[in-house]
Amino acid sequence: MDMSRVLILCVLVAVAYAQVKKSERVKISDSCETIKGILRVDELDPEKYQSCGEGGEGVCYEKAARCDGILDCPNMADEKDCKDKHKVDCDTGYITKPGTAYRCEAIAGQDPEDRMCILGGWRCNGKRDCPNGDDEENCPEQQ
Repeated sequence: MDMSRVLILCVLVAVAYAQVKKSERVKISDSCETIKGILRVDELDPEKYQSCGEGGEGVCYEKAARCDGILDCPNMADEKDCKDKHKVDCDTGYITKPGTAYRCEAIAGQDPEDRMCILGGWRCNGKRDCPNGDDEENCPEQQ
């Protein structure tokens, strides 16, 4: 086999391997079991990962994502009891442009002061970012 064919074969193997590795990355809404499989561990590091708990459909999230204004848990466990952090995010606009954050509506049973905020640019972008999806309501029609 000549060197050019060996080189092509090596490149193809590298590309295939990269695709496999890319598909094995931990994603938001992965179950705890899926994350354990990706990381090839029997138990998740409790310093790094947290279960969404009851009503969380078996999902785990990285503790660093707690109170970050992005829903990782279907039951909103990662964004509950974050009112101080959410208030700062809402008041500062996530530091980017003060006053540009959008405050989501409270969900049933949630302390109204604990409502999360999202970046103002996420409002009316076609993706539900608030727990109730209210960031996609009353939007101007898309041209």
